[in-house]
Amino acid sequence: FKEIFFRIREIAFNDITDKNWVNENPKTYFAERLFTMIDLNKVEVCIVSRKNYVSLRKWVSGSGYKVDRIFGNEDLLKHAGSKFNLISKLQFEKPQRESFFIDDMACEFSSFNWSNINVTPLEAGWGYNDLSDNTTEILTIIEQKISDIHN
Repeated sequence: FKEIFFRIREIAFNDITDKNWVNENPKTYFAERLFTMIDLNKVEVCIVSRKNYVSLRKWVSGSGYKVDRIFGNEDLLKHAGSKFNLISKLQFEKPQRESFFIDDMACEFSSFNWSNINVTPLEAGWGYNDLSDNTTEILTIIEQKISDIHN
């Protein structure tokens, strides 16, 4: 079933427009607020995801969002499948930048020292976990940090 599902999905994916891809994968309140903050404050954005690059690019384009770089699962495989390893590399390309890492998988946070690479990890209360929705709290933390940086 899984093999057939993804084969059919791949065929349909190639024919779908970017906007229709977003209709199938709607923007969340969190994404809309986050990208509004990013746009207003001209903040650099890198997306690091386990989704494939093409689906991420199609979603960003269809949403009308601007991002600096997108790293899909293909890129993670080059870094032992580790978001921490990839983000560490990005942080050392441009030292001293403060960054956030937002994820809904607890395993992405354990046993990594995010503070050593100047990254504030924020565990999302949505998606693949049982946490309560913390959208407002995470947006407030990000908004405050961006405000601190710009002042």
